[in-house]
Amino acid sequence: MTLVEIDKSKAPICLKELKKTGGSYSNFGGECKKEVMRILKESQYGFCAYCEQKFRSEVFIEHFIPQSHDTNKNLDFSNFLGVCSGIEYFHRKISADGTHHCGNSRGQKKLIIDPRNAEHVSTIYYDNEANIRSRNLDHDDNLNKVLNLNFDRMSSKRNGTYNRHNTNIINANVVLKLPKQKVIAIALSSLNARNSEYGGYLKYRYSELRDKFILESNQNK
Repeated sequence: MTLVEIDKSKAPICLKELKKTGGSYSNFGGECKKEVMRILKESQYGFCAYCEQKFRSEVFIEHFIPQSHDTNKNLDFSNFLGVCSGIEYFHRKISADGTHHCGNSRGQKKLIIDPRNAEHVSTIYYDNEANIRSRNLDHDDNLNKVLNLNFDRMSSKRNGTYNRHNTNIINANVVLKLPKQKVIAIALSSLNARNSEYGGYLKYRYSELRDKFILESNQNK
């Protein structure tokens, strides 16, 4: 999970007008809804606020404070996040069955961890099985049980993305013949462009490699 930063000032005028006239989320649709989805997708660099998978088709609007908990925030742009469909299909072509995750797993449950909160995101780490975890027990419970971000296929996809990314970095190093520390720095820098799925996991792994390299270098002095 990577920090999500959405500029509240970008809220479409049509959304503000609907809220001002006493409209409800059930009245929210058409071009106005498409505009909100576009802004969320752009602000989140094309990735789901929870699992960091690339949006495959539609961006789904998630209410951080569920609609059932506070109806006054149903049309509040600052309460919106862009999320994926929340279904990992087993055999998409022959069945609609799949594993539910992200907003689809959460439903109307209260969420404590907030991907827009830097302090919350700073508690996140990843274990040896590429599972997303948090040093805060309540946040950890949210990641595992409420959002279901650690089922086998999801963790495997995180690790697979890292392996492919790392292979590309290594291949580039062979051509450029750069020192290992420089290669790691380039890898971390490339992730600042937010152009890869599971960017939070990739940053964590490369930061581990950087810290390990620094420690080994100091020990050899």
